[in-house]
Amino acid sequence: MIQRIQSLYLFLASLMMSMLFLFPIADFWGDISYQFSAFSFGDISADPTSPFSTGFTTPTGVFVILLVILPLLSILMFKARRKQLVLVRVILALLIAFLILVFFYYIPTIEKEIALQADYVSAKGMFFPIAAIVFLVLAQRGILKDEKLIRSMDRIR
Repeated sequence: MIQRIQSLYLFLASLMMSMLFLFPIADFWGDISYQFSAFSFGDISADPTSPFSTGFTTPTGVFVILLVILPLLSILMFKARRKQLVLVRVILALLIAFLILVFFYYIPTIEKEIALQADYVSAKGMFFPIAAIVFLVLAQRGILKDEKLIRSMDRIR
């Protein structure tokens, strides 16, 4: 059924990831302030420029789009709980890969290039993937709980 609690958790995970369209992942404050979002990197001014090519943030953009769409597709797989569970685990793996990509590739590369430290507190976008992980884990637990309930019903018959 689509009105299960894990459907709400999956929707909230998708909503959290869609917030990355609006909020930057990290800010870099200095003489020239920079902002790193899922789809762009540049200085915060009237004429934004970037020391990187335009395709620099393409992988993060692809990850964010996938991480918004896949939980919504997973909601529609409510009849196939095992496939839904596998998809939720794939989404979790993609989300962890996204965080690894951001923290261990993008942020160090940007910090080295512009010689500024990242500020995550002023950029609210870094908190949304963490919240999405929590919602995905809750959804996974709900799906497992439903699967156990169905198996126990099958044993009773």
